[in-house]
Order: sequence, then structure tokens, then C-alpha cells
Amino acid sequence: MALNHIQIGDISPRIQYTCDGAVTVFTFPFPIFIDADILVYEDTILKTAVTDYNISGAGATSGGTITFVTAPASGVVLTLLRNLAIKRTTDFQESGEFRSKVINDELDQQVAMTQQVDERVSRTIRLIDTDPDAALMLPDQLNRADKLLAFDNNGGVIVSNQTLSAVENGSSSAAASATAAANSATNAATSETNAGTSETNAMASATAAATAAASNLYSSIQNKSANFTVASTDDGALFAVDTSAGNVVVTMPDIATDVAEGFRVGFVKSSSINSLTINRVGTDTINGGTSYAMTADTEVATMVADANSPDNWITFGASTTSAGDGLIKSGTTISSKPVVVAAIALGDETTPIVAGTSIVTFHAAVGFTLTDVVAGLTTTQTSGTILTFDINEAGVSILSTKITIDNTEDISTTAVAPPVLSDTVIAAGAKLTIDVDQIGDSTAAGAKIYLVGYPS
Repeated sequence: MALNHIQIGDISPRIQYTCDGAVTVFTFPFPIFIDADILVYEDTILKTAVTDYNISGAGATSGGTITFVTAPASGVVLTLLRNLAIKRTTDFQESGEFRSKVINDELDQQVAMTQQVDERVSRTIRLIDTDPDAALMLPDQLNRADKLLAFDNNGGVIVSNQTLSAVENGSSSAAASATAAANSATNAATSETNAGTSETNAMASATAAATAAASNLYSSIQNKSANFTVASTDDGALFAVDTSAGNVVVTMPDIATDVAEGFRVGFVKSSSINSLTINRVGTDTINGGTSYAMTADTEVATMVADANSPDNWITFGASTTSAGDGLIKSGTTISSKPVVVAAIALGDETTPIVAGTSIVTFHAAVGFTLTDVVAGLTTTQTSGTILTFDINEAGVSILSTKITIDNTEDISTTAVAPPVLSDTVIAAGAKLTIDVDQIGDSTAAGAKIYLVGYPS
């Protein structure tokens, strides 16, 4: 005997898909009675039937499909959710006809509603089955407003005594900052002692020391990334300025009319690119000047108002410095690496040079990093094609633009097209060759190639 009503199986009334930007048809495996019984979300946005999608399969036990007018964007999470109005849809009349389809439809509706409620309850915060009973009733609105929810010793719901703003900005944060400042100061002193043996530790301690100093001096932190003016209400503020998107200009308040002596603010630059410039107002000075520029990443500056004549912003600061190419950093000392200059002669001083490959072959005595290559002549050529040299490591050129010496010139540093290095790291023992790719009027002589760099 064929069934003439929906069969409600043990299936969740909710399914999700992650969209790929191309698929438009999505299946819902749970039954619905009418089209209005399903909700469709793209991420958290509720979509509209007919306008955004069409439904097929209402009244079918196996569920149906949602077909979008336009495919949801790639990465969108699509949620299909059965959403019946929780109500009774059928009344049975006294001594009336008792038809199986009517009662089956009613029971199907009731089971579907129960599944819907069960699915929503399963996504709420609740006790696990083995927990003892606990008082989970929320306090009334007046007593829980602007408070944090927590749990007491028995696992029951309570609210904080302090307001949310007090918890975020109150004494507990100050105490934690003071402890962190003391620990950072100790770490900074230890790192300074051992700076010669650990550059990494020295830099970390310097940053920690700056943070510790700021925590004792500043009462609030404001994050900025665009031009702004310091207000008279900003006393004690530390401005963390991100210059990664471009230069930032700050305007200070007027000492005489806007703030009082002792007003202080701090600045920390949080990007290694672009600049942070702090400008005075009127006739005020900043350490005797009109402005103060910060360029280094993590550079810190503190400005304190001195209401003398002329009014002046007393400024002191610090920055974290690291060694660049060709430099060595030990603790607070930066020194230059020794420069390696290799001069390679391509012949004697008087015999004209000729074109050819592997005119000279030699090996690198030590590993080094190239910063430049230069060619020179004892006798110049006056005409013809431009003298061109190439340097190869293991048969492969290390130049993307080769070395040239213009006619009537005796060195490549004046060439219209300077050489460009494509490989700067030369390993110890590497086999190098020098080619003369082209010559001019055959009068140039005494050619030499110079390799400039520092040990790896």
C-alpha cells in the first residue's frame, strides 16, 4: 500500500555547504511541507525566495533542492534550515471522520517541529548529562547589564561585581602592568649585560624595556594610522602609530592655551617604512625645533610640555636598531664588516685586449657577498662597439646587465648602463671565469675586473 503523506525520518533539519562560486543547485535532505518551511542563509545574510532562489521538493519525504538565480560567491557558507511555525494545524471534530492521512500529516508536523526545537537546543550552552544540577537562571536585566557572566564554585551562573568598563580598565590591569614592567626591567638589565653574546636577546630586552617604561608613564593607548591632532584630553596617552600605509603627520596642542606644564604624551612607530612627523603649533618648539621626525620601526618618543619662554616640548626617546648588510652588531655597538676587493687582470698593460670566453679563470678563496663589480682600463678605446665584460660562476653569468666601458672612458662607473648583479652570493672555492663579449677599435689595453663585497 503506497503512503500518501511525508515520512519524517531521523535526520537533522539543517545542512551547510561551502560554495565555490559556480554551483547553483544545493540539496536539502530533510522534508518540508511547503516552500515557506525553509530558510536560506549566505553566511549570516537571509536570502529571499524567488528573488534569490527557487525551491523544489516541498512535500517530498526525501527533501528537495534550492536553485539560485546567481551562484553564491566562492567561500560563502550556505545554510539550509527547516523553520516551521510551531503551531497546531488541524482540529478533529467531535464524532467527525477520523482519516489516517489527516492525523499522519498532523503527527508529521509535530515530529518535524520537535526535530527543529531539538536542533536549536543542541546548539545552545547546556550542562552535560553527568553534571549535577546547577543554578543556571540569569539575574534580571538590571543586575546583569554591563556585567560579565561567570560561574560560582558550584558551577552556577553569576555576574561580576564590577562593570565591564571597570574590568577592562581598572586596578587589575594596572597591577598586571606594574608586574610586567618590573619583570621587563629585570630582563632588560640582564640582556644588556649579555648583549655581546646574543643579539636576539638584546633586541627583545630593549623592546621589553620600552614597554615597561611606557606602562609606568602612560595611562591609555590609542592606535592611529592616519594624520591626527593631539587633544587637550589626551594627557598620559601613548599613541601607537602604524605607518605601513603611508607617512603620518601629528599636530601637537598649544602649550599656552590648550594644555598645562607637565602634560605628556608618547608615540611609538610600528612600521619600518614611511615616516611619523610631529609638528608644533604656533611659536612652541620641539626640543628647540619646529618638528620631530621618527623613521625607525619600534622607535619611541615621549613629549612633555615645558611652559617656559618659549614654550617647548621636551622630547626623549629610543629606537631598536639592527645591523644591515655589511655591518656587525654586538650589543649596542655596530661596526662594518671587512670589505673584500679582488682585482683580476685580463692581460698585460700594453697588449690590446681581444674578445673571447674564459679569458681568465680563478677560484674564490673565501665565500663572500658581492655588492658591486667594476671594470677599468690602462688605455681607452676611442671608437667602435662598447667594451663589454661578463663574469660567470660555474659557467653561469652572475650579471643581468653586463659590465660596459664607454668609448674614451677608462672605468665602468661612468657607463651609461651600469652593471646589475643577478647572483651576489659567491661560495668558497667557486670557479669564476671572465669573458670579453665585445671590443671596439682594438686599442683598449690593461683591462682589470674588480669584485667588491664582504665575507659571507
